[in-house]
Amino acid sequence: TATTPEFMRRAQRQAFWRHPATRGALLTALLGLAALLALQLGHHFRDWIAAYHPDSRPLLNSWCERMGCTLAAPLRLDALQVDSATLVRTSSEGADRYRLTVSVNNRADIDLAWPHIDLTLTDESGGVLARRAFAPSDARVLQAEGRPTTGLPAAAPKRDSTTLQWTLRMPDLNPAGYTAELFYP
Repeated sequence: TATTPEFMRRAQRQAFWRHPATRGALLTALLGLAALLALQLGHHFRDWIAAYHPDSRPLLNSWCERMGCTLAAPLRLDALQVDSATLVRTSSEGADRYRLTVSVNNRADIDLAWPHIDLTLTDESGGVLARRAFAPSDARVLQAEGRPTTGLPAAAPKRDSTTLQWTLRMPDLNPAGYTAELFYP
């Protein structure tokens, strides 16, 4: 009330915050919010956690079953690079047929998600003739000897290079140059 002196009102406010029930409620709220934050961070970084701590994968799989999410290899484009890229005309496979072969090197300590390949064809002056994206799932994987393997691994293997190959048809194009770049869609 207005007749209560200020020093008494201040003492009552301080007593409220020092009361064990108030402190218990605040501590419970703090612990609950910290647990929710930990769950949210675990959900957001689940792919990274599974990659760096494979023992946590069963727990994360059961979490994703309940939450409707999936575990995938992490995306980290800065750890991937094109070691080599070749575009060769293969007239033995038909007119206007080309074979694009790209060696993708994963320099990371974990398996990473496969990037897509952006192929840009240029003319003599450097102008863009055509541009096309290639999905890794459409590629043939080549062994060191150039022979196809059984299939594409689920992720780009850690500290390893993998050679991918696509066959494409380019009617009425005579490219003078090309670039192959990695990207995540």
